[in-house]
Amino acid sequence: MKKVFVPILLSAVILTSCATTSKKGRWINSNLVGNYAPEKPSLKDDFFQSVNYDFLSSCNQLKDGELTYAPQPEGYVAVNDQLLEMLQDSKSLSKEEDICKILYNQIIDSDTRNKLGTKPAMEIISRIQSVSTVKEYFQLALAEDMPTVLPLAWVLYSTYFLNSNVYTPTIEPEFVFGNSFQYLDQESEVAKKTFVTTQDFYKKLLLKCGWAEAETNQFIQEAFAFEKSYAEKSDVNNNSSFTKDYFNNTFPNIPVYEILENKGGNYQNVSVMNISAMIEMSNCFSDENLESIKKISILKFLNYYSKYLDMECLELALKTRNALNNIEVYPTQNDIDIGLMESLITPLSQAWLKRYFPENTKTEVENIVDEIIQDYTIILDNSDWISDRTKLQAKDKLYSIVHNVGYGKMDDYTSLQLSTASTDGALLKNVITATKFSEKLQLAYTSELNEKNRWELPLTPLTINAFYQSNFNSINICAGILNNNCYKSDWSIEKKLANIGFLIGHEITHSFDINGGTTDKDGNQIMWWDALDYQTLVEKSQKVGTRVSSVDTTTTGAQNSHYWGEVTADQGAMNVVLMIAKQYPDFNYDEFFTEFAKSWAILIEPSYVTWLNQYSVHPMSYVRVNSTLQLFDEFYETYDIQEGDGMYLPPEERFHVW
Repeated sequence: MKKVFVPILLSAVILTSCATTSKKGRWINSNLVGNYAPEKPSLKDDFFQSVNYDFLSSCNQLKDGELTYAPQPEGYVAVNDQLLEMLQDSKSLSKEEDICKILYNQIIDSDTRNKLGTKPAMEIISRIQSVSTVKEYFQLALAEDMPTVLPLAWVLYSTYFLNSNVYTPTIEPEFVFGNSFQYLDQESEVAKKTFVTTQDFYKKLLLKCGWAEAETNQFIQEAFAFEKSYAEKSDVNNNSSFTKDYFNNTFPNIPVYEILENKGGNYQNVSVMNISAMIEMSNCFSDENLESIKKISILKFLNYYSKYLDMECLELALKTRNALNNIEVYPTQNDIDIGLMESLITPLSQAWLKRYFPENTKTEVENIVDEIIQDYTIILDNSDWISDRTKLQAKDKLYSIVHNVGYGKMDDYTSLQLSTASTDGALLKNVITATKFSEKLQLAYTSELNEKNRWELPLTPLTINAFYQSNFNSINICAGILNNNCYKSDWSIEKKLANIGFLIGHEITHSFDINGGTTDKDGNQIMWWDALDYQTLVEKSQKVGTRVSSVDTTTTGAQNSHYWGEVTADQGAMNVVLMIAKQYPDFNYDEFFTEFAKSWAILIEPSYVTWLNQYSVHPMSYVRVNSTLQLFDEFYETYDIQEGDGMYLPPEERFHVW
């Protein structure tokens, strides 16, 4: 994936390195804001820092609300700025805009929200409290105007692993106080902090909703004890696919199939994650435990929807999120308002595309994808470690790749009806209505055969990123990253290859890495490699990953197979774009390599670095640039890199997978 500028708020410790550049290639983490060498290093010692030194050294502190900051190409306008311009425009260019503006105007109407306080939430809570049997509780889940508050989740509709033409809901227990890993390690500092923080969050919300302090404490204690009784049975590796009869026999008290069928879904199978906890949860779903079930449901509702109540509830939700994730930066109010539009992310994307995304960009980039796919056949032919049979299968998969440039097929929201009222809690009602409408659309299309040009959340056309989707065998280049960010029609071939060319090559390589390589040309989880070939792929990938992790000062997931996949995807991408470069007699390699380093220039707020350290499967961008360029002769020839230079890597260590 390309770098993400939209903050991912998960936890992170600050890592620093000494501000010097090692002659052995252990470069400092110059992505960390304020962490750069006292003097500009040589291109031969630290190429990334040298190319980007003026930018890196000019910013010792990010602006309020920023977790990351990157220099943008001329003509670039941030997607969020364009969204605000669109939402605040009195004229609408589409039905999707009209729908989005209703919700946006209710979101920014803080006076009405503050006047209503928690009253809109209490209407939902009262209905949850009113049920007298578990059967009534499940019937409530089917109500058109009720949010999904069951303490379990079918949050993902994915393709069936043996037949990618068929969808299957993925069902798993959902916890409100922590996650499966924290319940499995309850004495860890992270788990203890999470449980204390979430309990404090819910206590404050319940007090705002009118509970007395003593009642609130008892409510929280009972709910936590109930959730703990099944959550601590978690086994995150215990997953399987279930037919209707098999599911009903295994989880007799959870009528998932009945609920799905009542909502219009028709499935032969469902996938169940964390089966052990699901079994225990099913055992707990009885009239005897109804009051505890209702308490968990109320907390789940408040967790998801409190941010749509008054400003105090919104601030509490933001502070809790930051506390859980060790993030010290708060988003700007404009970014908060856009983030609260998440229930309408599809029509918001559609409206933005109609205003700001030119179709000629889509066509031009699609042509580049086609060209890179054709050139990639040469890489496969030159891979002498792969058998002829595997090469044929690989080419078949390569030619079958679906590429969605800018956007894929999206659902039609034009029939969605939202209330324009401003005084009756319409904001919360509209968010629930939009969420339920989206659920219906999802159920409708996932009950049919899969359409390969559809791409699924959480990434949207607005995202500044690209991704490979193995179960569709598709590469998806979000319009947000093509928004004069990673591509412009009038750029030189050097700049195009350094930006969009590398990105496309990276995503295509994922179809052959050790993760994407386990699905076939149709997205089925079928091993199409010869066994010895795949074993060699794993060994080569591990070798490359280990080398890169030895100079990556941040990523602790460096021995993760997904990390190896990202590293090999970078190497494969650089190989294919340099192959294309040879087709241009006057190709300017200095411009190409410089633009490549510039494309990864980014500064990161210190409290965000720990999330990357703990969770990211990507190397930091200073590592991605330097360690990738070290592998290619063209780089050595362009800058006369010699033994003793920080960018030098002995020929026997310039190890390629692709």
